[in-house]
Amino acid sequence: ILVLKTGFHLTQLPVINTSVINAPVIITPVTTITSIEALQLKPTFSTPDVVNAQTKVMKILKNSDGREVAVPANHIAPGDVIEYHTVYTNTTAQPVTDINAMVSLPNGVRMVSLNSPLPTLATTGGDSYQTIQQVGNTVVITENYSGLKWNLVDLPANAPQTVVIRAKVQ
Repeated sequence: ILVLKTGFHLTQLPVINTSVINAPVIITPVTTITSIEALQLKPTFSTPDVVNAQTKVMKILKNSDGREVAVPANHIAPGDVIEYHTVYTNTTAQPVTDINAMVSLPNGVRMVSLNSPLPTLATTGGDSYQTIQQVGNTVVITENYSGLKWNLVDLPANAPQTVVIRAKVQ
């Protein structure tokens, strides 16, 4: 590159390697997509084949009005808020008298809130469960629970009960 200076003397400046300046910039995202399968809840029961559990994983988004909407979760990334909508149904002709339903929260998921018509027990690890204090059906969670349990007492025949667990993907 030549530069004309006062007095009309030509001075040569160092050449800049333009191939570096024009090189494409590749940005690798830091977040990773988490598979929906890895985030599934798999309820277990103290007595099998009496209660059916169907869970849908929903992603919480904000619409143009700023209101939250739940949409089916197709892609999940760290930082996303999801909800597990689990419907528990007694599949027998008699009321369920004493069956425990239990779920372990997947790794990388931190529970934020719970909406349950049933009294809920929770653990931060192991087999020691404590009752979550509920006022109404919705509870904001302050502990890092790893598992939940419900005692399905007097669950009527073919009467579904829905539990909604809101969580944040880590």
